[in-house]
Amino acid sequence: MLNSFGTNTWSLLAAGYQIGVYLGMKTELEGYLDMGYEYVCTCLVDAQGLQESLGQSPESIEAFSTCSEGGSNEKIAAE
Repeated sequence: MLNSFGTNTWSLLAAGYQIGVYLGMKTELEGYLDMGYEYVCTCLVDAQGLQESLGQSPESIEAFSTCSEGGSNEKIAAE
């Protein structure tokens, strides 16, 4: 049941976004989604706080701030 609820909720939110885009509200919606993302997805902030509390160096925290080696390489290339 929980899986169906999650899928249906996601579909409803995606449909609402597409309706907003159709009505010309894309920039407003993206602003609100960016604000909400900071509150919903706190996994990186939580992981950094845990690493700091365990006494890891800032260089070590930076090295392990991506999910994969490819992501780390892309982050370095973007700088």
